[in-house]
Amino acid sequence: MFGLLAVPRLWFSLLLLTVVILAMGCQDVSNSENVQTEKSQASKPQATSDSGLNQPSTQQDSSADKVAKTVSILIKTSEEVTAYQADIAWQQSMTVFGATQAMGPGVGIQSTGQGETCFVNSLAGQENLGSAGHNWIFRVNGKLGDKSCDALVVQPGDQILWTFGKYE
Repeated sequence: MFGLLAVPRLWFSLLLLTVVILAMGCQDVSNSENVQTEKSQASKPQATSDSGLNQPSTQQDSSADKVAKTVSILIKTSEEVTAYQADIAWQQSMTVFGATQAMGPGVGIQSTGQGETCFVNSLAGQENLGSAGHNWIFRVNGKLGDKSCDALVVQPGDQILWTFGKYE
């Protein structure tokens, strides 16, 4: 019985991953050369936005500088399944919630409240199950969030991890 239930979940997870990859390739860029580069990178979910680029020698920012100006986000619906992964351009005063929203509407983040009272009810198509079940929990650089996701400001280079599990 368990094996039969796992197959639809796997297909659903693969479908979500495909949608994210396609959405990442459709981001607005300034010229067609960048469009081709970003589309080729979107097929590599583990790659950062700077890997594999043919950089002109006149470029002023190094790859390390660009990575430091981003925030990495990973959304996992289970230990085995990564639903979404992206590197988002960091902005001054950006919060965990704002960075997650910047991934685009495909992430499906639903919340109530704002600032200190913001609470994520659903993410990646998965609703919280309440006090007796699994819920969305975030960490920044491995540290469990100690305030609302819309009150915790992120810094360049931070790594945000959203997991669906029990709060322990």
